[in-house]
Amino acid sequence: DTIHLMNGIYCDARELTSAIQASREMTHMVRRLMVGVFKVEEILNCTFTGRRPTAAGADQVIGKKIDPLHPGAILAILKYSKVTAKSRKWPILRKKDLHTVITQKLGEMKRTYRKQNAKPAD
Repeated sequence: DTIHLMNGIYCDARELTSAIQASREMTHMVRRLMVGVFKVEEILNCTFTGRRPTAAGADQVIGKKIDPLHPGAILAILKYSKVTAKSRKWPILRKKDLHTVITQKLGEMKRTYRKQNAKPAD
């Protein structure tokens, strides 16, 4: 089941419920909503901006098309988190700080997926 966040962006119902119940600050909410909004298989060849990675994992994307994360989805996550933060009287973080959180979570999601789906060595 999915729930409409805003502007045609949907979130997995269980992840949204978990985010609402367990989050204690804006960064927690953003990180949890990312799991509910983005399918890991869909973001394996994505970066936050759409630019090629320059650090760890850069060798894995040689020759592959790199896409940015869906800007509407990012905006929906940020707006939903901000509304929740205001209603719960959490500190409101700068957009730049939240972009860093999104980039870090994106990397974590990719690493976890690749680790779980790694082919065993012969």
